[in-house]
Amino acid sequence: MNKRYIIAPLILALSLTACGSLTLTDSQKETVATLDNKLEQTVTEAAQQLEESAAAISDHKDEIKEQIKDAEEVAKEAIAASSALNNASEAESPDADDTNAEASAETASTSGGILSSPADIALTDTDGKGVNYTFIYDGETFTAVYKPDNWRIYDSYRVTSEADITIICQALIDEHPVHGKDLVSYRTADDMAYEWLVHNTAYELLPDGDDLKAHAKDVDLDPKDQGRTLEEIYKDRTGKELTMDTIMEYMQQNIGE
Repeated sequence: MNKRYIIAPLILALSLTACGSLTLTDSQKETVATLDNKLEQTVTEAAQQLEESAAAISDHKDEIKEQIKDAEEVAKEAIAASSALNNASEAESPDADDTNAEASAETASTSGGILSSPADIALTDTDGKGVNYTFIYDGETFTAVYKPDNWRIYDSYRVTSEADITIICQALIDEHPVHGKDLVSYRTADDMAYEWLVHNTAYELLPDGDDLKAHAKDVDLDPKDQGRTLEEIYKDRTGKELTMDTIMEYMQQNIGE
């Protein structure tokens, strides 16, 4: 729509509203009549454009429906991911271990993980003392060490699939359960996976050479960090609040490297 056809009538309408009744000269009346004609022409053109737009929408309605369907699927996936992270922080009783193992395998089969069960990682007690272990993931050998109520997984940042991390955690607690923060309940594969993912996030965020990054490359799955967020772990390790300014500073350092 031509902008000049809209501005002139609008100015006139505002003048009438602001000043009440106005007496127009013959010249002004001719100007208004001319504006009316142009406005009518503009309205007609706009109506034609609407008809053309409606026809275009009709012609492409199947394509539009498909795009809406795709958008709905993306939204569902985002909601499911958010729900999974929320559920990861909820503690369950040790009686649910068998159910957790089955749920872990089902999750992996539907979310792109490469593992289907705890047995897939071939967790091995290398010294026969229940302390030093290895497991296989994606063709690589990882080291895990168990001390009372603590599993340490070295180079844990290299495993990024939430589904696979959950299955690995299930294999670990099947071998040696770990108490929850209350030292009565036991940690679940889901809430241990949540802590693992928080460490992964910290490792990606922090710049090389930072002491915290060196610690974040390995994860200790013990009672005290159960359910802790990235902000809470950061404050515990540094005594400082993790603010958006801090995050932006870390990101800028990473970009500059």
